[in-house]
Amino acid sequence: MKEKVEILSASDLRPIFDELDAMRTSASALSENCQPIFQGKHYLTDSTLSRRLNICKRTLATYRANGLLGYYNLPGKILYSDTDVEEFLQRHYLPPFR
Repeated sequence: MKEKVEILSASDLRPIFDELDAMRTSASALSENCQPIFQGKHYLTDSTLSRRLNICKRTLATYRANGLLGYYNLPGKILYSDTDVEEFLQRHYLPPFR
């Protein structure tokens, strides 16, 4: 099977590269002007957080009921902010004895 390979000249490639440069400029403008909706925050579900902390969902419910851990109560979904979880863990950190 013999295939024919066509070699393009610089003048043939110039419009392609010009278009790529225009796309790069547009993408840069979009990334500079657009702000993420959550401003870098991440949210965890009950299941994800209980798995990561190796505790049951009931324990998380107790933390919520006692006001120990902040949360968002969406219809049918409980979400925790990763920063709230980090603060909760830092408040309950006990350094090693020396």
